[in-house]
Amino acid sequence: GFSRTDYHKRPIRKELRRQGNLLRNAARQLVSRKGRSKAGEYPGRQTGLLRRSIGTVVLRGGLAVLVEPRRKVLQTKRSYRDAAYPFILAAGTEHVDPRDDYVSEALKRRSDVATSALRATLESALVPR
Repeated sequence: GFSRTDYHKRPIRKELRRQGNLLRNAARQLVSRKGRSKAGEYPGRQTGLLRRSIGTVVLRGGLAVLVEPRRKVLQTKRSYRDAAYPFILAAGTEHVDPRDDYVSEALKRRSDVATSALRATLESALVPR
């Protein structure tokens, strides 16, 4: 039959937060180039608001991390219209061509390192029975 596997959640949560922050920094790096961007490029930086809005959210239970532009940061700085800016850049509109997805590209670049770090943390967090 099946046996139950126990593990310590604290080191796994800690490593997930760490990898989420590293991914956030990599995504911010991709949108840090000054100037306007063209279609198919990563968004350029004019005010830095998009870059500052990219954040991490640890989901309830602590076993998942989201890296995304936080709407709250965008709303409090300017207007509600600016809160839709990351989504307009990703999808494009009639007047704005879509830009490259900087978060998924950052994940693609870091996936091997993050996977190996999380695998090592999980192996060390297992409790033998």
